[in-house]
Amino acid sequence: MAIRIRTVGDTVVALCAAETDKKEGDIYLDDNIHHALMDKFCHELLDYPRDPVAESQKLRDAEEELNKWLADQKIKTEADGVNVEGLKPCRQCGEKEAISKVKCFGNQPGVQCNSCCVLLGPYDIIEEAVEAWNLWSDGEFVSEN
Repeated sequence: MAIRIRTVGDTVVALCAAETDKKEGDIYLDDNIHHALMDKFCHELLDYPRDPVAESQKLRDAEEELNKWLADQKIKTEADGVNVEGLKPCRQCGEKEAISKVKCFGNQPGVQCNSCCVLLGPYDIIEEAVEAWNLWSDGEFVSEN
């Protein structure tokens, strides 16, 4: 079934082409393109065998490439003193890797140490949460309250 890819506000959605009219900015995917995408998704998500033609185009293993990229990111971030998400170590427990960007109090950005559960947030945007975390990690954080 053909589909349209459409941006509605800040959200990208996939729509049935038969159920919708064309709008400016839509990306139309015919049955062949939709089939190719489904082949890839079914292989990756459900472990179905790939179409032999698609498989013949594979040049390298995605997991190996991801692991190389992650190792490279770790080297870069260790030099900067931050983890792969750009976050400094937890001032409370010293954890370096298990620090992550999270959604808290509904859908608002924050930063949390998954080791000791320290949470900074909520903030209006994720960049504010990251900046606050890194300042707190350096001992420079001052509460606005």
